[in-house]
Amino acid sequence: MIKFILMVNKQGQTRLAQYYDFLTVRERVTLEGELIRKCLSRNENQCSFVEYRQYRVVYRRYASLYFIVGTDNDDECNELALLEFIHTLVETLDKYFENVCELDIMFNLEKAHIILDEMVLDGYIPLVARASVSEASETAAVVVGSVSCTSHQFFFAMAETAEAAAQHIQLKVKDQQGSEVQFKIKKSTPLRKLMDAYCIRLGLQASQVRFMVDGERIAADDTAEKLGLEDEDLIDVAMEQTGGC
Repeated sequence: MIKFILMVNKQGQTRLAQYYDFLTVRERVTLEGELIRKCLSRNENQCSFVEYRQYRVVYRRYASLYFIVGTDNDDECNELALLEFIHTLVETLDKYFENVCELDIMFNLEKAHIILDEMVLDGYIPLVARASVSEASETAAVVVGSVSCTSHQFFFAMAETAEAAAQHIQLKVKDQQGSEVQFKIKKSTPLRKLMDAYCIRLGLQASQVRFMVDGERIAADDTAEKLGLEDEDLIDVAMEQTGGC
């Protein structure tokens, strides 16, 4: 499970930080300060994998930006897969911003977060096509891309962005033994991403399980909004006896 993602410049200044476990502000500042110094002090001939506290850290430099991903320090950590994820993230940002740079992240932080939210769900990387990420990026441009230089319009647009962020809800996935796993997801996000993340977390194949709401099977293109799901609502999961998911 991914614990945090950082984008940092060569001077060690954090330009984007996303955490998937709760840390206090003081803990975040300490973590970023120590870890950034550790990564930036290494030369290009050294390995891109390091251990820091209880984390396994994978980092990669692109131009003036360092992309740093922290995950659980256990045998399930796949460092090469995380390197590929970082490369895919950079390619996606490049495509959206047309050769992304530090200033693009600084002045379009909300768009960068929306792109990241489409690629990482509650610390897990669902199976998602780049086309759908680009689609979400275009939606971000519609929401926040028309901000003018006047302070009134700027804060109005930021208020709209905050309202859009409030569309996240917490859903519970419960198996037949009563065990629950919680996911934070946008109401408009296809539930297939939640289902993919659940299967990855429990080491299951998608064909082994089925997901239901009130006894009705969830379709891959269903969303929480479409099904009328609210915060803390329950999704049931059961093992398939035969056939596909």
